Amino acid sequence: MSRVGQPQGKGSSSATARSLEGGRVRDKSANAKELAGGICHRAKNDLQTLANLMALAAPYARTPAELTEALDGRIGAMSVSYTLVAQTGAPPHLDRLAEEVVRRAKWRLSAPLGFDNRLPSLEISLRLCSPLSLWLHEMVVNALAHGLARVQSPKLLIAGQVDGDAFQISVADNGPGLAPGFDISAQAGLGLKIAQAVARSDLRGRMELKTLGEGLQARLEFPAHEFERLNRNVWN
Repeated sequence: MSRVGQPQGKGSSSATARSLEGGRVRDKSANAKELAGGICHRAKNDLQTLANLMALAAPYARTPAELTEALDGRIGAMSVSYTLVAQTGAPPHLDRLAEEVVRRAKWRLSAPLGFDNRLPSLEISLRLCSPLSLWLHEMVVNALAHGLARVQSPKLLIAGQVDGDAFQISVADNGPGLAPGFDISAQAGLGLKIAQAVARSDLRGRMELKTLGEGLQARLEFPAHEFERLNRNVWN
């Protein structure tokens, strides 16, 4: 034991350093285990979602090639969260999730896309990433393929927030808007049906389409308490 006022020996300092380093290693190991377990759990659930997508897409496909084409982009959308986790080692953020979805979809336009991302840098769980990225994919692709295909200077705005009552996210374009008399319940194609199913079944919310002064806005809303429940554990 060292006397008061005298520095401790090298052996004591080395033991303290080893103890601190061991604590850091254990923390990293625990975090890695939680991350791996969460990703494994989400992957299993995403495989079930993929089976559901195949069932929805099958009536719209006349050949296996058409079914593959219908599923390709949607599988890519569901993989966005895994890409972001691999890049950062941390849970995805809402603004980056939307940015990556748009990046993967904008090749459909020949003109440069003006993209305005007004989403908050909000950390979201893997449980929320899959339905949100799939819903965003459907609405972004719908805007690019139908709303903006013939627009000279195409623009896309994605915005959202969590307030006291609800989580809201919207995708708006500067295209021609909905065709007169369009009825989403009767005339929705595969993409809109998937988006509606995500809103109702996965998020217990609703979506709506609204023609603006210029363009179309697709809006998703679900209860704030549901957002909090689904976002409680970031890795599950």
